[in-house]
Amino acid sequence: MRESSSGRRGGLGAGAPSLGLRATRAVVAVLTNVFKVILFVVVTIREPLALAWLRLNVLLFQNVGLARRLARPEESPLPPRCVVVVGDGNAEGFGDWITFGTVGGIAPRLEGLLHADRRVRQRWHVLNMGATGASSEAWLPAWAGPPERFAWLSLKPSAPLWDQVFGLATRAREAATADVTLLMLGASDPAVGLTAPASWANIRALAAAIVEATGGVVYVATVPLAPSVTDVYLAQLNIHITHYFDDEQSPDEAAHFRRGPDLFQYFRSPRAGDDLEANFAWGGRILSSRGYAAAARLWADTLAMDLVRIEYDALAAALTSGGA
Repeated sequence: MRESSSGRRGGLGAGAPSLGLRATRAVVAVLTNVFKVILFVVVTIREPLALAWLRLNVLLFQNVGLARRLARPEESPLPPRCVVVVGDGNAEGFGDWITFGTVGGIAPRLEGLLHADRRVRQRWHVLNMGATGASSEAWLPAWAGPPERFAWLSLKPSAPLWDQVFGLATRAREAATADVTLLMLGASDPAVGLTAPASWANIRALAAAIVEATGGVVYVATVPLAPSVTDVYLAQLNIHITHYFDDEQSPDEAAHFRRGPDLFQYFRSPRAGDDLEANFAWGGRILSSRGYAAAARLWADTLAMDLVRIEYDALAAALTSGGA
């Protein structure tokens, strides 16, 4: 009888988890919860963290660096000229791989390409003035609505975007009188509920305001989108842009408002490489480092001859005024 009772007690003891096993399970549960918290924090802050790193480099190596470069004498007797890149995350370079000392986006790549182009004689500075998350509406001079999504990471968070580039609160005085402005806008508009016609109206109004403020030329590109992403809104906006330049633009408008590269079609064609998705980051709506390199080449091809004409006109004006 005692043997049978002992056997039953032994069987129950063998089935219960040992103290060490229970402790191990508790530790695993705690570590799992800690990992979930860390993952949640990383997912939550990775966008502002990446953007803060990008903007720190823009501050140190564009804004401060540009002031130092302009303080040095140029080889050319004519002053350096300026191209400013305006828009949303595609303009700012949000999907780029940023290392310390790089500005990001198309701006530094385009500047290097223009400097290497023997047709372009003067030094052209290309400024990154994009604002990730900004809609086309938020860039308008009269915009008085809420700031863009990441305005709190800006050097001047209370200033409207227009004032930060072309107004009294400009982050770089050269941008306020830029010879050429490149617009890369529209990717953030669906998030704020703007329709394609409204976005296109905003882009045209912004272009007109920039021409009036700077006296320069404005180019607009279609909105790039990864082939795996379907967005009816952006497709309609790109149709508006293409149709305007193909069929609607008047000669007077063409003097200051011009067609940029068709980024949407390019990044869906074999010319963009075998792996088209590799040109994009952040869910296929923002260009990656590879995409920015390709976009910069397209912009350089689009701009080169117009920049040469701008240089020629400036030189002719300088010679005329000198002769007088």
